[in-house]
Amino acid sequence: MRILTANLRAGRADPDALGMLLEQQSIDVACFQELGPAQVDAVRDVLPHGVLEPGSGPSRFYGMGIAARAPLDVAVFPLDGRRGFRAVLDGSFELLNIHVMVYASRSTPHASILRRRQMRQLLAHLDATPDQPRLLLGDLNSWAVTPAYRSLTSRLRDLHLEHARASGGVPPRTWGLRPGSRRLLRLDHALGSGIEVARVEVVTLEGSDHDGLIVEI
Repeated sequence: MRILTANLRAGRADPDALGMLLEQQSIDVACFQELGPAQVDAVRDVLPHGVLEPGSGPSRFYGMGIAARAPLDVAVFPLDGRRGFRAVLDGSFELLNIHVMVYASRSTPHASILRRRQMRQLLAHLDATPDQPRLLLGDLNSWAVTPAYRSLTSRLRDLHLEHARASGGVPPRTWGLRPGSRRLLRLDHALGSGIEVARVEVVTLEGSDHDGLIVEI
């Protein structure tokens, strides 16, 4: 099974290129953040099942969804500020698609408050079912030195980091200031527990300031 996580830059990622990526990479399930209306048809042509909720206008950074080749029950995962999505794959492991709020800025002065609430809610969910096999994907707006990353990786393995180290390398950074620019931070993550991962691969998302991750189970 090949699972993609992709931040689509508030709906500005190239929809045709996205559709080609899904097909050429034989993606079975995709988790999207910042999904826009322009990408929905391209996704549905390849992955017709699941739930997609694009954002637009003032809510353009809030579009989310999980799409799949085969029928898949997708449920809302409630979080303050920006909800996530949840599914159960192969009848055994939980898939979470999460987009953690950024730190506060001039345009989002209350983001840090929402971010802390989101993290408390997410960690409470993980702690309530610690033995549940799961894969948590998404743009977590967190990197190795942040408290959010440290809290999550005290409960879940950093699968991207593990795969890179097993190959004798380091995991590539996934976010830059603009599409095609040098990547500055590793904000997009694949965290998990109770599952075995064969490969984690970074892929280019045309028109996005993020790269995507493909996790092969």
